[in-house]
Amino acid sequence: MITSQMFSVISLSILATQALGSQPPLDCVDMFRCGFELESDINFDRWPDDWTRLRDRSHPAFLRIEIESDNAAVGNRCLHIQLDGGAAVVYSPKIKVSSHFSYVLGGFVRTENLQNDVAYCRVVFYDADDKMLHNHSTDFLNHSQWELFHSDSISVNDESVQYAIIEIHLEPQPGLNPDLTGTASFDDLWLGRLPRMTLKMDCPNHLYDAGHDITADCHVSGMTDSKLQIKFELFDIQGRRLATAEKQIEGEPFSAATDLKMPFKLSSNKTEMKRFHTGVAGWKPPVPGVGFYRIRVTLLGVQASICQTEVSLAVMGPLPAVEPGGEFGWTLSAGDQRIAMEQLIDLVRQAGVSWVKYPVWFSGQETEQPDKLLSLAQRLKENGVELVGMLDQPPAAVLPLFGEPSPFQVAQVFENDSLWKKHLNPVCNHLSAHIRWWQLGRDKDVSFVGHPHLQEKLTAVRKELERFGQETHLGLGWNWIGEPPAVSNPPWDFIALTSTPPLTSNEWNDYLNQTRVSSVRRWIVMEPLPSDLYNPKIRSGDLVKRMVTAKVNAAEAVFVSHPFDSQRGLMQENGTPNDLFLPWRTTSRLLSGTRYLGDLKLPGESHNHVFQKGDQAMVVLWNDNPTIETMFFGKNVQLMNIWGQSVSPEENGNRQIISVGPQPVFLTGVNLSVTCWRLGFAFDRKNLVSIFNRSQPGLCQMVNSFPQGVTGRMTVQTPVAWDTNLKNFHFKMAEGAGRSEPLELRVKPGAHSGSHPVRVDFQISADQIYQFSLYRYLDLGLGDISLEATTRMDDEGNLIVYQQMTNHGDTVVNFDCMLFVSERRRQRRYILNLDREKKSQTYILPQGTHLLGKTIWLRVEEIGGDRMLNYPIVVER
Repeated sequence: MITSQMFSVISLSILATQALGSQPPLDCVDMFRCGFELESDINFDRWPDDWTRLRDRSHPAFLRIEIESDNAAVGNRCLHIQLDGGAAVVYSPKIKVSSHFSYVLGGFVRTENLQNDVAYCRVVFYDADDKMLHNHSTDFLNHSQWELFHSDSISVNDESVQYAIIEIHLEPQPGLNPDLTGTASFDDLWLGRLPRMTLKMDCPNHLYDAGHDITADCHVSGMTDSKLQIKFELFDIQGRRLATAEKQIEGEPFSAATDLKMPFKLSSNKTEMKRFHTGVAGWKPPVPGVGFYRIRVTLLGVQASICQTEVSLAVMGPLPAVEPGGEFGWTLSAGDQRIAMEQLIDLVRQAGVSWVKYPVWFSGQETEQPDKLLSLAQRLKENGVELVGMLDQPPAAVLPLFGEPSPFQVAQVFENDSLWKKHLNPVCNHLSAHIRWWQLGRDKDVSFVGHPHLQEKLTAVRKELERFGQETHLGLGWNWIGEPPAVSNPPWDFIALTSTPPLTSNEWNDYLNQTRVSSVRRWIVMEPLPSDLYNPKIRSGDLVKRMVTAKVNAAEAVFVSHPFDSQRGLMQENGTPNDLFLPWRTTSRLLSGTRYLGDLKLPGESHNHVFQKGDQAMVVLWNDNPTIETMFFGKNVQLMNIWGQSVSPEENGNRQIISVGPQPVFLTGVNLSVTCWRLGFAFDRKNLVSIFNRSQPGLCQMVNSFPQGVTGRMTVQTPVAWDTNLKNFHFKMAEGAGRSEPLELRVKPGAHSGSHPVRVDFQISADQIYQFSLYRYLDLGLGDISLEATTRMDDEGNLIVYQQMTNHGDTVVNFDCMLFVSERRRQRRYILNLDREKKSQTYILPQGTHLLGKTIWLRVEEIGGDRMLNYPIVVER
C-alpha cells in the first residue's frame, strides 16, 4: 500500500498545481501520461488520439465528450463530459505493463451539478488474448474545483499480464436514474510504474496458533539497483511499534524488454532495454503472543522511501471448539471468490462459524458448479457448519429472461412462477436432498415485505424445494421495524432481520424483547462499524456487545453480512484478518452453545451477563467507567480479553480482582454452583419506607444450587444506619431445596434516602468450604412519595435549590422540609395538602459559589406521620 509520504505533491493553489502537474510518487516512472494538449489531438477533432468510447443503449453517442480549451488543471486543455441522460465510458490506448512492477493511477478531476451520477477512473489489466485479469477503481470523485487524485499501489499476480487500459467513467449509481444535467472534466491522467513489493507469510490467511514460528518474506522486483535496503516493522493493535529490522536485498537481474512482448503498437515511445533486478529478504518477527499485528515493509531508496506495503496477521490462543448448532454465521454473497474452498473450510472452523450463507443458483448447462456446491455442503457439514443456500440472482446464462434492469430484487425474480420454477429446477434436483436451509434473496433484500401474496408465493417455493422429501427450512429478509404478517402456520421458518442504518446493541435489545414469543426464528444481520470512522477499540467493543445482546435475547442466529470487507468485515478483501477477526472468534467460540442464566449484582455495578456451558459458568462484563470488581468467582478462573489473551487474575484472599472498563472481558472457569446461588437469592421487597426505629418485615429466599446437600452460615451486612436480625444465621438445605427466611430491617435516624447496597455473606460446606458474597440493592424512600432536588447558580452568585415532591397515592399528606448547610442558618419550608399534583419549594443561599461540589442535606418529615427522609444534595451550577 502506498502512503502519502511517498507522494511529492504540492497543491497550495491552482496556480501551483498548473505549474507542477499531477506528480507521481517519488522514483515512479511514467508509463503513460495524457494531458489532452495539442500533441494528443494532432487532427484537431477535439478527441484524444487513439482513445475510444463505449457506445450502447446506456451510453448514447449523442452524449457530448470532447477536449475543451478552457479552465484546464494543467496546461490549456482537458477532457470534458456533458451529461444529457445516459452514461459515459472512455478508454485510453493500450499501455505496456508487467507483473514484475506495481502501478499507480493518477490525475485531476472536476465535477459540477452531479446528483445521481458519479465520476471515477479505473485501470484494467489484460493478457495477450485480451482477457481481463485484474481491475482497480478509484473512489468516487466529486469536486467542484480541480482536485488531484491517485490510487494505492496496484499489482497483478498473473505473469501473463501484457497491457493495461485506463477507463474514465461517469455513470449513475446503482438503482438511481441518470442525471439529465451535470459535467465532469479530467486532466493530466497518468499511469506510473514502481518496483513491485510483495510480503508473503508462511501461513494461509495469516492465521497462526500461539507458539507457531512466523516468517515474513518480502519479494521485490523491478529494482534499478542490484542492492537495496528493506526495513521491516512490527506493530500491535494499538499501532505501537514492537520491533524493527533492516535487511539487504541481493537482486538477480532480468530484462524488462525481454519479458514484455507487445503484439501491438505501444502507447509510449519509451522502448528502453533497461535491466532490472528481483530479490527477496526474510524476517522472523518477534511476535509477543496472542493478538492482532501488522507487519510493514519499506523499500529504502537513496534519498527516500521508494514504496511500502503492509500485511496483517492474527495469533490465536486456545478456545473451546464450537459444537453443531451454534448461533454465529457468515454470509458469503460473492461465493468463494475470496479464497479457495480448503482455506474457507479451515477459516470458518477457526472463526467459530456455525452457519454459512452461500449463493447456490446455477444453470442447467453448468457441469462443475453443482458438484462443487455439493462438496462444499458436505465438507461444511463434516465440520459442524450448516450451509444456507441463497437463491438470489438467477445464473448469468438465463438472467436476461427475467427482464431488466439487473441486479433484481428477489420479489421480482420469483414473480413469474413458470419462469423461476423452470430455471430453479436444476438446483432442486441436485441440492435439495443435501441442503436443508434456504434463504430467498440477500440479507438486505427486503422486497418481500408488504408483498400482497407473500404466503402463497413462499408456499409455492417451499413445495418446489421439498419435492424430494427432504425437510426444508425457508426464510427471507425482513426489516427490524416491519412486523411479519400474522399467519397461523407460516411457510417461512426464519426472517433475516436487517435495517439501514444498522441498529445499536441497545436497539437490538428492545426489538428482540418484543418478539421473544414466536414460531419464526429470528436471524440477525450484523454490520460492524466502519474502520474509517471508528478506532479498533470502539469497533471491537461494539461488535462483542451486539453479539452478547443477541445471545442474551435468544436470537437463533447472528450473521456478519460481508465478512471479507476491509471497512466493515472481519477479514480483508484478500482473505487475511483485520482487527475484528479475533474479537469475533473469541466471542463466538465462547458463547456458542451456552445457556443464558442472568445478570449478577456486582459491587462496582458493572454490566454483566452469565452463561452456562457444561458444568461451568462464564461471565462477560464491562463498565462505562473503569472500575475494579473484587469477588470470589471460583478457584480456576481465567480472565480473557476480546483478543483472546488470557491471564489468571490477581487475588485478594480468595477473591479475584478484575479490572473492568468499556471494552468487554470474559471470565471463564467460574464456579457454576456459587453463581447459581447468587442468581437465585432474592429479597421479597425492593424498598424500605423511611420510618425510623421501626421493624420492617420481609423474606430472604434462596435455593441450594450445589449437587449435594449443604450446611452453611449467612450474614446480612446492611448500611451503617440500618440494622437486621440476620447477623449470623445457620442453615441446612438438601440438594435443590429452596428456603425462605424471615428478615427484619430497621432504619436508624441517620439513614439517608436512595438506593443502598446490601451485602450478604455466605459460608457453605458442600464438597468443600465456599466463602462468597452477593449483593442486592434496596431503596429507602417515602413509599408512594417521590422527591427530586436540583441546584443551579443565578447571575448574582446565589445558589438556588429547587425541591419537587409528587404524591403517587390517594391520601393527602403534609411535610415539614428543612435545608441544612454547614455553618449557615437552616431554611424551612412546608409542603401542605400534597395530593397527586406535583408541588415544589425553592431555597435561596447567598454566596453559593462557596458551596460548589459540597454536599448539603434536605430533611423531609411527614406532619402527623412517622415518615422522615434525609436527602443528600451535591451542589452543582
